[in-house]
Amino acid sequence: MRVKILSKTGSFGGVRYNTNKMDRQTGKLMSIRNFGILQEAAHNLKPEEVKNYLKSWSASNTRVKDPQLHVMISCKGRENTKEELTKVAENWLEKMGYGQNPFIIVAHSDTNNNHVHIVSSRIDKNGKKINDSFEGDRGNRILQNILKQNPHQHISEDVKKLEAYSFSSLAQFKLLYEKSGYSVREQDGNINLFKTGELVKTYSQNEITSLLASKKTNQKRISQLQAIFKKYSSKVDNTLRQEHQNLAGGRKGKIIGYKSDLTEQLKEKFGIDIVFHFKDGLPPYGYTVIDRAKMSVFKGSEIMKLKQFTGNRPVLKYSEADERALIANKYNVDNPKQSKLLARYYKIPEYKINCNRQLSSLEKIHYQEMLNYFLDRNSFDNLSRLNIKAYRESGEWFLLDIGSMNIITASEILNQNHYDTLNNSFTDDQEVDNDIERSFSGFNTNVFANDVDDSKAKKKRKKKVKR
Repeated sequence: MRVKILSKTGSFGGVRYNTNKMDRQTGKLMSIRNFGILQEAAHNLKPEEVKNYLKSWSASNTRVKDPQLHVMISCKGRENTKEELTKVAENWLEKMGYGQNPFIIVAHSDTNNNHVHIVSSRIDKNGKKINDSFEGDRGNRILQNILKQNPHQHISEDVKKLEAYSFSSLAQFKLLYEKSGYSVREQDGNINLFKTGELVKTYSQNEITSLLASKKTNQKRISQLQAIFKKYSSKVDNTLRQEHQNLAGGRKGKIIGYKSDLTEQLKEKFGIDIVFHFKDGLPPYGYTVIDRAKMSVFKGSEIMKLKQFTGNRPVLKYSEADERALIANKYNVDNPKQSKLLARYYKIPEYKINCNRQLSSLEKIHYQEMLNYFLDRNSFDNLSRLNIKAYRESGEWFLLDIGSMNIITASEILNQNHYDTLNNSFTDDQEVDNDIERSFSGFNTNVFANDVDDSKAKKKRKKKVKR
């Protein structure tokens, strides 16, 4: 397990970075603390509300230009669950001096290593900057101290909990532990369990035989699951999608699993994990149900036949264009020109743009004040550093906020002088097209990368607007 200190910014872009993960269902909010009067509705807060609260909290110390704390805590593979990592992260924040500050913890599931992100402020409740000297070394040292505080206690408790599950075969026993973050190895008839690279439990053949003999199939629960599966398979899309290993540069590796809207719904609502069995990247030939709520493991066909569960539809294969479309559709769009520009920027057909979000009046005021400030000083460079770019589409100017995923019609928020400045920045649309091409090529190498630091992504995507 390790700590990585990520970007320092004044805009708290780490909030949007993590909520975008949540929107794409590759991130889950695990903990949100110390948000004052907003805390009661903390899990329903909008990204802008979280950012604004952190900005307000930090405003007591204007000397600190970049008050954002953005941290990643990761483990090797699936050795630790997101719940375990969250507990470690909360403990780490306390020992680093951030325990009383507002913070969010988001677990990511888009890489091969389980990890959580922390976003908080570097300013304490008294307006003082929290010590950040050698924080990378200090952070990892504190993390190791946390892990040394009876490191196997929670593992021992977890093993006992998993032993209490009902299962009917050795294969189900091994799968249960593997999907709970353990490495399972057979040696001389024994089953060895490893976690964090250490041997934590050995089952002899006799112990395994005795354990299996003690289990009984929960027929009542099978009937309940059959009813649940029947109800939700008729309401929720059950088309399977491939899950790929994430490689450097956003490339997709071998197929590591399958999922669908139905499997995600079952997990979210009922604590039911669906594990599909497949070989050599071919469609699944079977599946196993891990019922976390009732501590049981079942053969999938006991609940519902595979063809019925998946709708017997062709498996959806990974498409980078579809991934880009998902990102593009996080933007607000209220006219065809905006839609056309987004399609151009993300290199996707225009028909794939289907946005249904509009900028709020508060967001428009925010952009108006910020843009007026920089444009009054004739400072396009600062806009670029904020990852805001100006593009023309069909004779009209738009501002693309890539970090917050907003598109703004320039004429709606800029006065005539500022709009004229923008309009005189390019001589023709071809220059804009070229700039989009350059911007996108930089963006493309990062947006699908293995959990790229948002500050690094911004640096790589940054292209100055020509004067």
